[in-house]
Amino acid sequence: MENIELERTPPSNKSSEDDINRKELLWENREEIQILKWKEIMILKKNNHNNNGKLNKKLYYIFGIPTIIIPLILGSLNGVVELNEITFTFLMIANSIVAGLNTFMNFSKKSRLHFEFSSKYAEVIVDIDKELSIPKAHRIAADVFIEQIVCKFNSMNNYAPV
Repeated sequence: MENIELERTPPSNKSSEDDINRKELLWENREEIQILKWKEIMILKKNNHNNNGKLNKKLYYIFGIPTIIIPLILGSLNGVVELNEITFTFLMIANSIVAGLNTFMNFSKKSRLHFEFSSKYAEVIVDIDKELSIPKAHRIAADVFIEQIVCKFNSMNNYAPV
């Protein structure tokens, strides 16, 4: 996953109102444009995780249902219908393979993780929208907000499922 790289540019020469010695990055178009670019990247990642979550959920059902149905049918037909031994063996081997794939690939956990990260990206997107909807004079300092977004985004990228 890609992490956000910050441009190293000097802050504005304007000082904070509460501490004249502290230089802070004030809200300008450059900061808003950069944050909106990051927001677009997060929207793509959110949608990607959501789609992967849906895919893994489908795969979980595709591989999970046969592992329930095959033994159930074979058990209920035992004694009622004479099955060829080769057919019975083939169905049990197929059931074992499907069960092994489902267990090894762990589609349910992957699905849950993708949905979890989709919602985490959505939370950061809402944070960005909320902060940018506030008038510039009442927002938190731009450098503080950028640092928060960068830390959240990089943390999610480092731990997000592939």
